[in-house]
Amino acid sequence: MSAKKFIAKFGLFLCLIGIGLFILFLTITQKNDGTHVIVSVNGKDIECFELAKDITYDIDTYGLNRLTIKDGYAWIDTADCPDKLCVNFGKISKSGESIVCLPHKVVIRIESNISDKEGLDAIAK
Repeated sequence: MSAKKFIAKFGLFLCLIGIGLFILFLTITQKNDGTHVIVSVNGKDIECFELAKDITYDIDTYGLNRLTIKDGYAWIDTADCPDKLCVNFGKISKSGESIVCLPHKVVIRIESNISDKEGLDAIAK
């Protein structure tokens, strides 16, 4: 076997190993389905909803954001902020995903396995 053929086969082998490791990494880091939607305003958790229950909730603090939870997804469908980036975030459902509205200081995040010990206030429970 010549040196060029050996290097070509070794390079192909390394590429296949790299692709395999990349697929393994994606499989391991894949996000879980969330179970709860947490609403935070100005850094404080104010509400907690189950992702499985369909609701519409108006967050009216520094401005209006309308949170919709339907069919296991959460999204902001209406906001009166100037840039409307929170509306353009789209639908979220996986643990760790979030929607942020900076002008209104609102964060919507998805979490899984929420327990009563998480520290949400009495209103959110």
